[in-house]
Amino acid sequence: MIKLITHNDLDGIGCEVVFKLLYGDKADVLSVGNNEVNDIVEQSLEELRFGIYEQLFITDLSVNEELAEIINKEGLKVQLLDHHPSATHLNKYSFANVTTHMLDGLKDSGTHLSFIYLLDKLLNKGLYNESLEDFVELVRQYDTWEWKEIFRNEEAKQLSDLLYILGREKFVNDMVHRIKDNKELFSETDKLILEIKQKEIDNYINIKEKELIIKDFKLYKIGIVMADSYTSELGNILCERHEELDFVAIIKKETVSLRTVKDDINLTDIAKQFGGGGHPKASGFPLNNVKLNNFINDIFDIKEVIKCQK
Repeated sequence: MIKLITHNDLDGIGCEVVFKLLYGDKADVLSVGNNEVNDIVEQSLEELRFGIYEQLFITDLSVNEELAEIINKEGLKVQLLDHHPSATHLNKYSFANVTTHMLDGLKDSGTHLSFIYLLDKLLNKGLYNESLEDFVELVRQYDTWEWKEIFRNEEAKQLSDLLYILGREKFVNDMVHRIKDNKELFSETDKLILEIKQKEIDNYINIKEKELIIKDFKLYKIGIVMADSYTSELGNILCERHEELDFVAIIKKETVSLRTVKDDINLTDIAKQFGGGGHPKASGFPLNNVKLNNFINDIFDIKEVIKCQK
């Protein structure tokens, strides 16, 4: 048995699909958020020490320096696969592979890194096919936002929408079976549901735009909105519609997500100030951080809004 700890977004779930395709029931999977990964990994290392699992994989996520040192010192059988620039410092450890870009210069993803890592075994079992290749690329395009910036490929966004429509378990099962049979990733029923869902998303974004708060923060002009759904699409569309904004901060119950469409803004640096990380145009940080409380109270001045949400 192996254990996989992966992120709870499309890229993280995409890693799960690739691992489940190869290992099936021999893979135990936990899908977690950034703010809980270190606690979960620490518990899983204990399971590894007791021989409950042969190997632990961590995908589309990184661990803190303390855990990295423990894994390295004890020589535990752990493989970390991540693509976030904020995690590149982990490459000094042999168990970590943090790659931000592919050989062709396009941005990498956790799902693609998982696919490359397992490729030989997938080939040996006859599991490599066009459907798998399409799935990995759609996930990569969506997670890096290249589906919109470069390829204009709506199918990548639709794959993400489908995940949240079906739920993680059904999405993973459906994708694994379709890839095994080398079928199209979207059924006719999926396409109909997605068409209806897009109208709901458009309406949600229009409502949230009316709630947008615009505020000066240090050298930036930012937009602030409370939302718990469609984070990436909401953030990017708000930035596109309001060109005066440097970035948008989307406040959830446990996290703050930052989005920008400007090339001269690096959100990773901002997120790191509050215990987070991510990509230059898409980053975030946890709400249960002392620095964040100061950020909310003193800079964003939306403490009362958060109280109303509870």
